[in-house]
This record gives sequence, C-alpha cells and structure tokens, in this order.
Amino acid sequence: MRDTGVLCHITSLPNGTLGPDAFNFVDLLADAGVTVWQVLPLTPPDVHGSPYASTSAFAGWVRLCDPSFEADPDQELVQQWLEVNAHWAWDWALYDVLKELNDEKPWFEWPSELRDRDPEAIDAVLKEQMPRIRGRILNQVRFSRDWAILRHYAAEKGVRRQRHGGGAGAEMHGRGVCGGMGVWGSWAQRTACRFMDNLFP
Repeated sequence: MRDTGVLCHITSLPNGTLGPDAFNFVDLLADAGVTVWQVLPLTPPDVHGSPYASTSAFAGWVRLCDPSFEADPDQELVQQWLEVNAHWAWDWALYDVLKELNDEKPWFEWPSELRDRDPEAIDAVLKEQMPRIRGRILNQVRFSRDWAILRHYAAEKGVRRQRHGGGAGAEMHGRGVCGGMGVWGSWAQRTACRFMDNLFP
C-alpha cells in the first residue's frame, strides 16, 4: 500500500516556525489525505542557510521555536531533558558561546588556550559566561518542547514525519555526540557538569 507525502521544510511555511502555521499545515495535509510530511534537518544552519553544514548534528535551530509560546521550560522539564541529552548539550552550549565570543571563527582559529582546551581557560569561561550557557540549554529545551508538541499533534491527525537527512529533524535530540566540534570531544560536558547547580539552581 502506497502513502502520499510532501516535502516541506518548516522555513517554507508562512511564518517559518513551529507555531500556528505548522499546525494549520498539518490540518491541510490531513484533510487532503496526506499521511507523510518530510522535513529537512532542523539543526542550526551555516552562514549560507544550509542545515546540512551545521555546527551540531543534534542541536535544534532556536529560531524555529513557536513565538506564540513564550513560557520558559520549568526546572523539572529541563532536568528531564538533560538526563537524555547531557552527553552532547554541555559540549555544544559551551562551544556555541565560545564561537560567538570568537567572531564565529572555527575552533582551530581560536586563541591557543581555548583551542587546546586549557583547563584554567575553560573554567574561567564557564564562570564568566554561565548565563549565556544556561540560555543555550534553555533554548534547546524550548525547541524540543515545541517540536514534540507539533509531532504529537501530527500523529493525532494521522500525519507522520519522515526525515530528510540527519540532524535534529531526525529524532528529538536522541543519541550521539555533538557534531562539527572536532577534537573538543566531551570536554565541555565533563567540565560544565561541575557547575550544574549554578546553571539550574
């Protein structure tokens, strides 16, 4: 038995987010008997707008979050999310902050103490940039929440999502390590966890 499907990235919708237009699109698909909605990766795109050259294989692009749902996730939701995603989220949050602080340059062009992960330099950044690191984590939880709500709504309407390529569009922040970070490995995760009480008191 064949299914009918469409390929439409979230950014192709009128408001380009996981907001009301995405739910209206699901209704349109369901009314038309379309059962498969294929999307592109939902990872942060590169400077050219491509989600296939993202700095992360798992982080979601926060600009896709539903602007009509502004409430921050509560602490319980954050902790539940971290139980599943801490293995990549700490790495990525610190990396993303450092990348911004270094004018979006690739990690191998950063100052040597950051490039080579000097423990004192990393500790200093974690202490100084704690609010920004916390903000990155909260935004990822927001993205996962909004994406999960839309997926649940689509499933209730009989429309299933099919990925096109990898990334956050594939599964809701499942397994694996943060991509695009080279030798950084899990350094940030091991280091940042020591400051977790300050991140989410």
